[in-house]
Amino acid sequence: MNRTIKELLAGYVVGAANIIPGVSGGTFLLILGLYERLITILSSIHPMQLLFDFGNCIVPFRKQSRPLAHPREDLLFLVRLVGGAALALFTLSHVITILLESHHTITYAFFFGLILISSYIPIRLLRTPSISLFLPLLMGGFLSLGLSSFDQPVETTLSRSAQYEARYYAEDETSADESPLKQTAYSPRTYGAVFISGALAMAAMILPGLSGSLILLMLGQYLVVISAISALLRSPAPEHILLLTIMAMGMLFGLIFFVKVIHTTLQRFHDGTMSFLTGLILGSLYTLWPFKERQILPEVFLREDGEIVRVEGYELITAINQAPSGDTLLPALTAFLFGAGTMIICIYLKERSQ
Repeated sequence: MNRTIKELLAGYVVGAANIIPGVSGGTFLLILGLYERLITILSSIHPMQLLFDFGNCIVPFRKQSRPLAHPREDLLFLVRLVGGAALALFTLSHVITILLESHHTITYAFFFGLILISSYIPIRLLRTPSISLFLPLLMGGFLSLGLSSFDQPVETTLSRSAQYEARYYAEDETSADESPLKQTAYSPRTYGAVFISGALAMAAMILPGLSGSLILLMLGQYLVVISAISALLRSPAPEHILLLTIMAMGMLFGLIFFVKVIHTTLQRFHDGTMSFLTGLILGSLYTLWPFKERQILPEVFLREDGEIVRVEGYELITAINQAPSGDTLLPALTAFLFGAGTMIICIYLKERSQ
């Protein structure tokens, strides 16, 4: 398998991981051995010269008026990684949404096994292990746990339901449903929230153990963004394109700002940073615990296929963990072992090739 295919597949895996709340794309960059390389490349980027360099890399026969500011291979690496991630985002967003809704326990059990074993990777990268590294480990773990506490599915669902209920009973609801423009238009406040959320989500995406999707979920923008992507694939509209463009701009801002901080800490405090990242990964296991308490809401209002509908007896998966039980125990255990086994094999093959 040549380098191009490997890096495209790596980007695809990272992109798929970032779609799922609680799963970290940064963790998979560590698993694939690309994390430190990516951080080093991104920290050296000169934004004003980047477009010129990309043009000369993508069109190799074009005569260069000046030398590249960034190494050609680094730019191609970024193109492949981002291309793979974008492909995953557009091809898997709908599939993963269905998996999380219909097979939540099994899906999270698989990722729980995968991420649990992957915590070995940053530990393996420590240069001089010592007791003092236990402190950044705890700091990372508590940070990850603290952020997960902001995920409140019941409150989020009820808040959105109240908004839909008001529109459901509005006198002009019928005409509003018949107008795609009115359905999908976003307010200036939403655009601003999406920009800020994109910047913070990108900061989380490049940190192993932190989930960009979880940050979006915490900030109330996850469904907005995922719905815009799904709607864009079904019927492209200017509102969705504008929203996702603003989201991308926010992510770019977050990338340029936060990656330099991470690169500096890796250079100056390598082992402390790796210990901190291990804590982030282990702390994220709380969010990924597959067995969640379920709550029945007497009545909620949802948007399905462009229409607001009233649903009675709506079952919602909360963020409250509970002990394994029921018919899902054996399938979840199987998925957990499959995820853990997959990661063990990946680590074994990687270390064998070195």
